[in-house]
Amino acid sequence: MKIVNVSITNMICEHCERKIKSALENLNRFRNITVDYRNKIAVFYADKNEDIQMALDKIEELGYIPTVSKITDL
Repeated sequence: MKIVNVSITNMICEHCERKIKSALENLNRFRNITVDYRNKIAVFYADKNEDIQMALDKIEELGYIPTVSKITDL
């Protein structure tokens, strides 16, 4: 399992935060999802590298610009 930190540079409000969190929750592949528009970051637990890419793709589909800033193996 990995803890994934994703920077999202164009996330600007609580609506953005809720939209991204909801989309990641709907994929049913991540745990402990937190999204913080003030710090422009999403953090979640993922089991596989493919899941991380899926999250990035989903965030991009929503119109945001995600960049993995840190991955920590547990």
